[in-house]
Amino acid sequence: MCCGLSIAAARDDARVRELREIAAARGLRPTDATTAALDQETGGAAHQGVVAEVSPERTARRELACSISLTAQTLPALVLVLDGVSDPHNLGACLRTADAAGATAVVAPA
Repeated sequence: MCCGLSIAAARDDARVRELREIAAARGLRPTDATTAALDQETGGAAHQGVVAEVSPERTARRELACSISLTAQTLPALVLVLDGVSDPHNLGACLRTADAAGATAVVAPA
């Protein structure tokens, strides 16, 4: 699996500009894509105009605390990545939704 970042070409808001800056600082050059291409890449899943494809080996070198191995999964993993969730009720709703959707893992800042 290759590492890559695809961003809808139509998106040019502050959050996407910040994402592009972070990616560039880490040596990753995002690819501009159409919404249709992102829909196809995600199999129709909600993507909000951004799709990241990561290698489990590359991710494993990062300091992540997890209780499962994504590399041991036989099917593509569904991973929910959270950032900026400050209300415990919202976090609980996200976790319940992830569970109901069959998510393999949830990644959230400490």
